[in-house]
Amino acid sequence: MLIILLTSVFTVGTVASSPSTQVCAPTIIDKTLVPLKNFDANITIVDVTDLYSWDVVLSFNPAVLEATAVSMPDPNFLGLNTTWAIGIVQPVIDNFMGTVKVGDTFYPPPPPPEGVSGNGTLAIITFEVKAENAISPLALEHTALEKIVNGTNVPIPHETINGLFDNRMTLLPPVALFYVEPLVTYVSEKITFNASESYDPDGDIVRYRWDFGDGTVVNLTDPVATHVYNSTGTYTVGLNVTDNNDLTDTATYTVVVGKQNSTITISASPTTIKVGENTTISGSITPTRQGVTVTIRYRKTGGEWSTLTTVTTDTSGQYSYVWTPETAGAYEVKASWNGDENTLPDESDPQTIVAQEAPSPTPPPGPGIPPNIIAVAVVAIAIVAAGIAVYFLKTRKANASRTQPRILCSRFFLSSEGNKTCEGPAENEKSLNVM
Repeated sequence: MLIILLTSVFTVGTVASSPSTQVCAPTIIDKTLVPLKNFDANITIVDVTDLYSWDVVLSFNPAVLEATAVSMPDPNFLGLNTTWAIGIVQPVIDNFMGTVKVGDTFYPPPPPPEGVSGNGTLAIITFEVKAENAISPLALEHTALEKIVNGTNVPIPHETINGLFDNRMTLLPPVALFYVEPLVTYVSEKITFNASESYDPDGDIVRYRWDFGDGTVVNLTDPVATHVYNSTGTYTVGLNVTDNNDLTDTATYTVVVGKQNSTITISASPTTIKVGENTTISGSITPTRQGVTVTIRYRKTGGEWSTLTTVTTDTSGQYSYVWTPETAGAYEVKASWNGDENTLPDESDPQTIVAQEAPSPTPPPGPGIPPNIIAVAVVAIAIVAAGIAVYFLKTRKANASRTQPRILCSRFFLSSEGNKTCEGPAENEKSLNVM
């Protein structure tokens, strides 16, 4: 048990916080505590239950204070006589580093059946003042509280309250300083207000109060704040800083909030059509602007711009228009709007639309010829063709018979059967005629 308790006494670690149990260092503000005078700083405990052991490390500014002694009330908080003579939890003073380490535990074992509960003083640290008109922290760098549960050391959750020594003849107020980023601001843009350069020459700033000039006021412990303005205008921003002595200082800055930029877009679908066909022109405004007027202009490429139409944006900040070009050509269309009290106007880039000539219409077919008339015509044509063919054949035969030579006989003989037979050289008709 002794080893366990000794290990806990001077173990440095992080202690869980609780609103009930507290270990506190004192705040001593006394300008009569001049150099060579002494004072006691009591380390106290509040609302603890079943405490068996404790240890603390208190830090201070060795240029301002010197620790000269450490003692305990008699009897001490654990209800025992002093245990320093045993040497187990002997206090350690380090005036070079500016620390005092002190603790106590039940000894010898076994420990009593119950620990100590309530409020009281754990230790008394005596200091000698070394500097005048000065300030020094009395900060609890480490605290540990333990109880015993079934023979095991268990940490007691608690919080620490730091203290301060101050013998200044005159307290100095803090100095409020801040800057704004970006310097040029617009509606709906987040602005950063940074008071990190504010300082307190003899203490610490504990609160930053911002008044942004538009009805918004915030109190922060952090020096950096952000804000968004919803309307254009000139606003006076005020910063009030408060230090640990409740002294204050104020700084102001004028913020000019201008109109925010906007973007309007335009597109067409389809972008190539025939004359007489439709194309849908559409787009949107960012940031969203509902119910504002958008002007759509058009021209043939290289020509003068003319207003095609005006439309109104819907709840999403979008617009559309169906257009039917009447003549062929390459057109450009663009959209614009005039802005509003918080937003700058904008004009889109041109969108090209090509309208091609429509094809020439095909003439309708004439009335049809009845099938019976067509048949008669075909038959007639066939008869005529046949007649022409017969005529040419007859003519050809006739010509052929006239040109063929006839064979003549110079002598005939009569046979016994009564047949006539030609005998002798044959001559054609031409030869006979010549003879």
